[in-house]
Amino acid sequence: MVERLARAMFLAEHPNSEWSAGRARPVWFFRAETALEALREPTAEMLSAADSAIPRFEADLDGTRLMGVDGALEAWQAMIDAALAQPSSSGEG
Repeated sequence: MVERLARAMFLAEHPNSEWSAGRARPVWFFRAETALEALREPTAEMLSAADSAIPRFEADLDGTRLMGVDGALEAWQAMIDAALAQPSSSGEG
């Protein structure tokens, strides 16, 4: 995930360049790690979005809701969507 994020950030800034993990500067990996660390603490909106995604999954016989892989993916995507929907301080996305 760190490399995927580093590549996306690099290509967003240098759209006409070719990504090469072997030649990538450590700064791109540092930026990606920093971004992922920031995502580690979700906002209230992200938690609410994940919580809203979970009830669509059936409960066990004892009433416990187990998300499984599909549920975890849906909750994760709901959280990221909520983060992207929040206005940034720069006024973009």
